[in-house]
Amino acid sequence: MIYTRLEKFDSARYFFVKATPGFETKTTPASQIAFYSQYADLYSKPGDMPKAIEYYTKAKILADGMMSLEWQEGVAKELDSLYAKAGDYKQLHLYGNLYHTYKDSLQKLGEQKVLIIWQSIPARKKVH
Repeated sequence: MIYTRLEKFDSARYFFVKATPGFETKTTPASQIAFYSQYADLYSKPGDMPKAIEYYTKAKILADGMMSLEWQEGVAKELDSLYAKAGDYKQLHLYGNLYHTYKDSLQKLGEQKVLIIWQSIPARKKVH
C-alpha cells in the first residue's frame, strides 16, 4: 500500500501479486475485501479502470456474501466512481443506485438503534 501512495506502481504490483495467494486462502472475508480494495486502488491511481473495476467487483462479491451493509456501501461507492471515470453510464447508474440504497439502509438502521436505546432508558421522575 505504501508503494501505491508513493506512486511506485511496479513495486506495489510485485508485492500484491506475492501476497494474493495468502490473502485469498488464509484470511477473513473482511480482510479480503480490504485487500482487494487496496489492490483496486493500485490500478485506479494510474488510470487502469478495467483492472480497478475487476478487483472492486471481487470485493463486492465478498461484501454481498457477508451481507455487510457497510462494506457493500463502500464498494458500491467506489464502483460508481470507477464506472464514471470509465464512461460506462449504465453501470454508473446501477452502482449509484446501489450506493444510495445501502446508504439509506444504514441511516435507517442507525435511527432505529437510537430509538431502541432511548426506549430502553427508564423514565426518570422529576424532582422538585
